[in-house]
Amino acid sequence: MESNTVLIGRVIGKATNIVFKAKLSPSSLIRPGNLYTIIQKNGEKYVGMLRSVESSENYIIGKFTIIGEPPTLPFFPGDPIYELDKETLEKRLKLDTNNFGKVFLGFLRGTKFKILVDIEKLLRYHFSIFAKTGAGKTYLASVIVEDLMNYHVPILIIDPHGEYNSLRYLRDLGLSSFARDIYVFDEADKKKFQELINDRKTIIFDLRGKKPREQSQILCELVDYFFYLAKNRKILPFLLLVEEAHNFAPERSFGYAPSTESLRTVASEGRKFGLSLCLISQRPARVDKSVLSQIGTQFILQMTDKRDIEAVIKSAEGLNREYFPLIQTLNIGEAVISGRIVEYPLIVKVRERTTFHGNFSSFKFISPQISKQNETKNNKISKRFKSR
Repeated sequence: MESNTVLIGRVIGKATNIVFKAKLSPSSLIRPGNLYTIIQKNGEKYVGMLRSVESSENYIIGKFTIIGEPPTLPFFPGDPIYELDKETLEKRLKLDTNNFGKVFLGFLRGTKFKILVDIEKLLRYHFSIFAKTGAGKTYLASVIVEDLMNYHVPILIIDPHGEYNSLRYLRDLGLSSFARDIYVFDEADKKKFQELINDRKTIIFDLRGKKPREQSQILCELVDYFFYLAKNRKILPFLLLVEEAHNFAPERSFGYAPSTESLRTVASEGRKFGLSLCLISQRPARVDKSVLSQIGTQFILQMTDKRDIEAVIKSAEGLNREYFPLIQTLNIGEAVISGRIVEYPLIVKVRERTTFHGNFSSFKFISPQISKQNETKNNKISKRFKSR
């Protein structure tokens, strides 16, 4: 092993070549969902995911499952488990380390290994981002959009709350290098949108102030128009990113939206014509099941509602009920990646955005004038007490 790796524990009891238990020493390195290196007696190294843990006197018992290529022989008591090393990760999981044509999402959780995903695979089979409010949906979407813009991928963002205008600014609020390629509209202009997409620009369609039914009707007409153009090769391949997808394509039991049928068409047929779809929602259980079934890649951040987690697990490739507690205990900014772009589900710590994160329409409950008055008043009181 590398000299800087840390021994986590050792295999105990009966074991197969895929599933085993291990005695682990209490450590901050131990966390369900993380990956580790397991070494058999012949020196071969394998990657194992820690599925769950339970306490036993002064140590921890962990349940592991091999990820990637498994050994032909079972593991034996005493086989050591270490921090994951780069050589084993690349050999067993076959992760792509070539930066070109990739989105840099962040780092494999608990490590410094970059997670890069192929842009062609990501867009060809559609993708979704699901999380509870405040867990980082829009942040992750912006990270992906930043890298897509670096490769001049045309994007149309359906933005019901005006959250994506910040892509035009750096974290210090200076103009980003993307600003000249981003166009913000608050009214639909099909011909102008078509022109900008064919010029490989990014369009932010800010729908703030419009009623939900009106928003859905506008999207319905836009999607039908662009699907016709894509089908007849009159527009470049582009990404349609839809925020608040549960409002634009609701499951039947949660109401009707004019745009549902249009999004079903794009989800089922769009990829044949270069129309890629990204759905973002905090309520995946309320998203139309026909649309969900066509999504090839899922990014799942923290969720706590059981119905939403169930809906995601049922629709996602490679996930089962063992991921239920992992999804519930993700930290803010961590995401499970599953589907077409990865051989096996992985947990990533999302990288920092290069652009500003925040909503320029945000407001303060206390006016600056009142804040200043209270500050002055408190300073006078403080001085009075100090003089006593």
